[in-house]
Amino acid sequence: MASTPDPSSSLINLVQSLSHVITYADSSNVDTNRKLWDNYARDWVCPFPSSIPNLLQFPPLGTHSNLRFELILHTFESTDADWVVKMVQNLADTKNTAVSDYLHLLGEEWSDKLSFQQVLEDFFWPNLRETFVVAELGSGGGRVASRVVHHVKELHCYDISREMLKKAESAVNASLNVQGAAQVTTKFEYLQTPRFPSSATSQYDFVYAFDVFPHVDLHTQWRYYQEFARVLKPGARAIIHTANLEAPEGWDRFSQQDKYSVGGFYFMVPSMVLTLVAKAGLQVVSTSIDVKEVMGRERRSNIYYNRDFMVLVRKASLSSISDPLNEQPS
Repeated sequence: MASTPDPSSSLINLVQSLSHVITYADSSNVDTNRKLWDNYARDWVCPFPSSIPNLLQFPPLGTHSNLRFELILHTFESTDADWVVKMVQNLADTKNTAVSDYLHLLGEEWSDKLSFQQVLEDFFWPNLRETFVVAELGSGGGRVASRVVHHVKELHCYDISREMLKKAESAVNASLNVQGAAQVTTKFEYLQTPRFPSSATSQYDFVYAFDVFPHVDLHTQWRYYQEFARVLKPGARAIIHTANLEAPEGWDRFSQQDKYSVGGFYFMVPSMVLTLVAKAGLQVVSTSIDVKEVMGRERRSNIYYNRDFMVLVRKASLSSISDPLNEQPS
């Protein structure tokens, strides 16, 4: 008796025969980023024994000083963290510092601590108030959120990576365990697409995306800029941070790339960013170029100002509404 042909085999043969004329759709920038950062978060291992207390630094509410507290690091199944250590060892301010004293949260391997602290001082602390409801896009491992949470009433963390959200929630909860920390409402929400929840319209006093858009293509950035304009309250501000082709270290990095990848940088120039900002209906308050000029030598070696472009923007106020920053006590 002749065997019955397997329909699935016939389909496979058909697809193979047509493979030279089939066009496959590229994965979206969002989907590719999601896969990358899910894997990064899964593979990220703090390279030090969980039995050793490590000191993290988080600025307490209403001050720029550092409050130190002990955090027992999580126990990870994997012990292969060599790649994390190597990233940290390449940073400028770790030459005379033990890596175990430097690295505590996912993302701290991406920049020197001084540059990061200067960005917080220049762009974040002057624009936050204890009464603010704040949103972070791309919370990653929580290195920004775990600090911002001490300066606000509510912090809503959004990310397209579920695995990164887990890291962020762990970091934020650890920082809130500080004795005497104020009661803060937190939320961690997964984004399937480049869009905040519909309920978030005009909800936020401040929104920021730090170390996010360097991995995001032009069209996806444009969608997020429009979302910022939608979810900000009238007069409220936001931080946008991109890679800058015109900056000295930006060009150096670009010239070493063969092509764009989400693991690398998607380079912009300030005029492109400012065009998108204006088209989204947002107003420029200040930029990292302005900050570097004003601060001079103090910011001369800042990696974020020498490689990237940051802009503080503001949603236009209604005539009867003033800037939220001026309505709240400092």
